[in-house]
Amino acid sequence: MDGPEGASRCRQRIAEGLARLERLAQGVAGRDPMIRASLYQYRRRCGAAGCRCQRGELHGGRALSVSEGGRSRGVSLAGVDMAQVERQVEAYRQWRQVRAKMVRSFTEVLKAVDELGRRRTLPVERLRRGGAGGK
Repeated sequence: MDGPEGASRCRQRIAEGLARLERLAQGVAGRDPMIRASLYQYRRRCGAAGCRCQRGELHGGRALSVSEGGRSRGVSLAGVDMAQVERQVEAYRQWRQVRAKMVRSFTEVLKAVDELGRRRTLPVERLRRGGAGGK
């Protein structure tokens, strides 16, 4: 046991970490829909013999890259509101960032909890000296 000052610092780190987690939780608790995908720009040839793309003027557009079962696939965005899709993809990206920060913060809190547990634990040898209370 390293003394009360070490345990106090552990308790302080736990409280600070829990407050940080509370703030971060606000960032993941939204209600707006998200799209779990990435947007990308593509350029390609269509294959039609007389098309402009055969002269190097490629067709282009935007699509979503969606991961399903460990494999990525492209999803065409023809006829959709691009501004809305961009907002929903961005919302998911931000959600993932906040979630990652929460994982790091939670890990820090658990480390402080473990350290506090170690600091509070009495060595078994103390029992043999008749000091079961530890003081």
